Amino acid sequence: MRKILHITIVSLLAVISSLIISCSEEFLTREPPGVVAGSLLTTPDAVESMLVSAYAALAGKSRFGGAMGTDWTWGSVYSDDCYKGTSAGDSSPLNELERYEINPYFTYSRERWRDCYSGVALANLTLDCLAANKSGKTPLSAERATQIAAEARFLRAWFHFQANKVFEKIPYIKTAGELSPLLPDSVPNIDPGWEEIEEDLSFAINNLPETHPRGEVGRTCKYAAEAVKAQAHMYQKEFSQAKNLLDDILNNGGYELAPQFYHNYDMIHENNRESIFEIQASTTATTYSSLLISGVVFHQKGPASCGGWGFFQPSQCLFEAFQVSTEGHRFFDLRRWDIDEEVLTDYITRDIKFRLFLRGANYDPVRDDYWPLPYDQITLQAGALKQDSSYVI
Repeated sequence: MRKILHITIVSLLAVISSLIISCSEEFLTREPPGVVAGSLLTTPDAVESMLVSAYAALAGKSRFGGAMGTDWTWGSVYSDDCYKGTSAGDSSPLNELERYEINPYFTYSRERWRDCYSGVALANLTLDCLAANKSGKTPLSAERATQIAAEARFLRAWFHFQANKVFEKIPYIKTAGELSPLLPDSVPNIDPGWEEIEEDLSFAINNLPETHPRGEVGRTCKYAAEAVKAQAHMYQKEFSQAKNLLDDILNNGGYELAPQFYHNYDMIHENNRESIFEIQASTTATTYSSLLISGVVFHQKGPASCGGWGFFQPSQCLFEAFQVSTEGHRFFDLRRWDIDEEVLTDYITRDIKFRLFLRGANYDPVRDDYWPLPYDQITLQAGALKQDSSYVI
């Protein structure tokens, strides 16, 4: 019995030894279950798909706090363009926004942060996959690889810009290779990130074609990157630098004003000749991603399939801002018609119950000067704005 046991143990040890000798360390490497293998993300199709996923993040996940596709929460609600609307208890954080009562635990701030940096992560992952593809077995053409890098860096700048608008000082997160030896989670938020935003947009401007890559209107192009960079300059009050970019768009981009202003808000006329860059969405019998972006800004309640719950009620200020002298009184024309005190006093009286900041306010004709459009603004608009010829200072 002992002899048989001894032979069996020796044989087992011999088999194990042979396996160890014949196998490399790859024997110990296993892709975790439920996770896409890294090697699958380096093919040309995978890199393209990863880029599309970064574009998809433009809509964000939260239509209220994120509001990535419309900015209605942080733009229109926060300003005097609209009221929250709907019922008092519905989406109550909007009430806090209207009253400027935001604290570090504010829900919508957290949602905006998440949506912005989810987009940043996908843009960076696209760049990582692209870098791996270049050294792989089936690399993309040099031209297409450069375009993908430019598209991804445009998106990275865009997402950081959306974070900048709300949080001001932000961490600008690049790929691990770009940040090395600094780790991504160690990047400080000590400035608004303007330098990095402009750097990424400049790369996009220099490396994107003038028309949409691959003929797909949802993709960015040179002029879209110029437009976003011009907006970044405007935020920094660098008006001459913004004007140079905008002049190039006007003179060389081939864009024109749509026949009707509302065409820019009508899905029948989407991606029209006035459009430089649009977030794409779909509305079919089985999918309605467009409602994620626009559903909450349908101020009129329609059929259930159209969404809309009575949010985004236009204010009188918004209405008056779009009046022109040939149709009525512009908000800036009040003094011209000598009705400034009457109209503004009425506005304060009417809106004080909605806007607490108006409490104690009163119209002062010396302080509150509402003049017509300045001549330099008319000049900058290249003839799009016309002053009333009857007005004389």
